[in-house]
Amino acid sequence: MRVKSDRWIILGYFGVLIICLLISYAPFVGFLDRQLLDKQFIALKQLVPQPVADDIVLIGIDEETFDYYREPLALWHGHLNTLFTGVAKAAPRGMLMDVILPERSYNFLGTDYDRQLLMGLLQLKKSTQMVTARTVDEQGRIRSIYAPILSVVTEQHTGLAIVESDSDGVVRKLVHKLVTDKGKFDTLVGKMSALLNYPAGDGYINYALGDTLDYVSMQQVDEWLNSGNTEAVRERFNQKVVFFGSVLPFADRHRVPVPMASWEPEELDVPGIFIHIQALRSVINDATVVEINRWWLLALLFLATLFWWLGYRLSVALWSLSLAALALLGASTLMLYQGVWLPVVAPLLAATFATTLRASAQGYLTWREKQLLRESFSGYVSPEVLKNIVEGEMHQGVGGESRQVCVLFSDIRDFTARSEGQDAHSIIDLLNRYFEEMTESVHSNFGTVDKFIGDGLMAFFGAPNDLSNPSENALSAAKEMLRRLEKLNRQLATEGIEEIKIGIGLHLGNAVIGHVGSSERHEYTAIGDAVNVAARLEGLSKQLGYTVVCSGQVRNELDDDLVDLGSQLLKGRSAMQVYGWHKA
Repeated sequence: MRVKSDRWIILGYFGVLIICLLISYAPFVGFLDRQLLDKQFIALKQLVPQPVADDIVLIGIDEETFDYYREPLALWHGHLNTLFTGVAKAAPRGMLMDVILPERSYNFLGTDYDRQLLMGLLQLKKSTQMVTARTVDEQGRIRSIYAPILSVVTEQHTGLAIVESDSDGVVRKLVHKLVTDKGKFDTLVGKMSALLNYPAGDGYINYALGDTLDYVSMQQVDEWLNSGNTEAVRERFNQKVVFFGSVLPFADRHRVPVPMASWEPEELDVPGIFIHIQALRSVINDATVVEINRWWLLALLFLATLFWWLGYRLSVALWSLSLAALALLGASTLMLYQGVWLPVVAPLLAATFATTLRASAQGYLTWREKQLLRESFSGYVSPEVLKNIVEGEMHQGVGGESRQVCVLFSDIRDFTARSEGQDAHSIIDLLNRYFEEMTESVHSNFGTVDKFIGDGLMAFFGAPNDLSNPSENALSAAKEMLRRLEKLNRQLATEGIEEIKIGIGLHLGNAVIGHVGSSERHEYTAIGDAVNVAARLEGLSKQLGYTVVCSGQVRNELDDDLVDLGSQLLKGRSAMQVYGWHKA
């Protein structure tokens, strides 16, 4: 039996391990991990802000800018020339332009139209590291740039402005190259990182880094330049990394884990250029988040499945699970602060699953074991004893403890004589009918039937469960035995069977209660002088003419009117005061 028990536990563990490994690859686990990652970014940003050194400056194209210039963006060649030339004079460290340069010439609007844009780009390229955006068409092909413009910018100073979102639509990944079916292309951030001599390393954008973002509008820079306030331009952009792009409310927006715009403190859909800024912030500050090695995750998952071995003790398992979950979440958040992402959903699910399954299986087996115990022992022990066995409260092994109990002995009078010459099956049938009634009388009064001795019955009250007054329960059982016997005798009379007469002895005293026998075969019984006295009192019942005879110790515990039968000699011991009860 033990081998089978160990076998299901071991096989169950390996089953849990396999299931948890499969679950760790399920899409919903990745989804939950990313959701938790977002919450951790928010917590870190609020609780332990991480400042950035030499932050990026953004020149934004907003709605006021469009109102200011009036022309469509495609015709801003002159305005862009002014902006690029002015910023170039401020000598920024780098400039990233998240605007798409023209695919065609606009000289049909004026002979100098294309030249204005070319001159501005040329001035910018001479003074700083410049990267400009490219995008793809509906077929996934890189959109072309007007050849003269591209010859100034060169391919080495362009990067894809596309951002890659996860399956839930949130942008988290930081990649230096995008892989498409048309090939592998540098991203804007990848290209700028290379030009600024920062090492390339893919991972995740650190959204806990830095404050919310603000911008200076393009028209504001234009006004500074037109008014000759070159000092303001230089102060704002000198030796800074400058980004230039749209901050319009309904164009080029993408979802991120945390609000990023200072003027939109609750908005998670932010301008695309903000994502490029946060990505480059992560690179510049050496804060790109990298996912922990997969082998560490598998090791953590394996440790989580070990909760299977704690599940047999649910309270311990739940406390351990709670502490482990808090520790794991705390460690994951601390590691994220250090730039390492530790996904914890799979280990948490594994630990919860292992604990729940083991506890459920253990609960079912315990319930089944109790059912088997009830089925196996209900006919051999009293309900109170059976309850203690099933609940695991019964002392295991041989031995006992001293308890004060009221012992009841009953015996059928002249049974030996009446059984002579009768069929054995008839005698057994009669005894079974008789003991059925007597046993129920004992049990209904919370007594324990110790044994059947031929036509005799021994029971005790006050063990294994305590009773406030064992003597009262014992006398009540004796009275019920007589009531049931009277009913049985009426049935026997209709069958032509001689009625049964009994005697009952009751004594209150100390007895050793416990298991007597060998380790292989033992019974729950009472041993001691109290047992002998109760047996002797039952023997006096016929002689004294009272159905129930009890000791003075029992009488002292009762309010019942008992007849004083005086001091009586008991076989094998000195005389004692006894009392009788007889049904009127």
